[in-house]
Amino acid sequence: MAYNLDEIEAELASGRETTVQFDKVIGDTLRIVDPEEEDDEKWPRQPSGPYLDRLDAMCARWGDRLTVRFYAHYSQVFDASTLERLPNVASLAADCLWEACNLESIGELKRLSKLSL
Repeated sequence: MAYNLDEIEAELASGRETTVQFDKVIGDTLRIVDPEEEDDEKWPRQPSGPYLDRLDAMCARWGDRLTVRFYAHYSQVFDASTLERLPNVASLAADCLWEACNLESIGELKRLSKLSL
């Protein structure tokens, strides 16, 4: 699950802080939340590469007003090397994760100013 970045950008531009959340391992595609559609299997899919590139650019622009959260990977291992795609993240939350690997990637985030575990 991922959020519509146009909506996230609008929230930030209006002066609010916001969070983009991922509750599953990021693969080749992401399912984008559609609040109008109750069946999440019908939510549109988008390639993850361009989505993460845009999210990283937003992190660079908005700093710690934009939190990236990884949570609830209950039956999956959270691979922190995903963060290599988000080098500009300043606010990171990682919680409700039963298992994780490549946690050294967190230490490589040079702009990180807020960390919630």
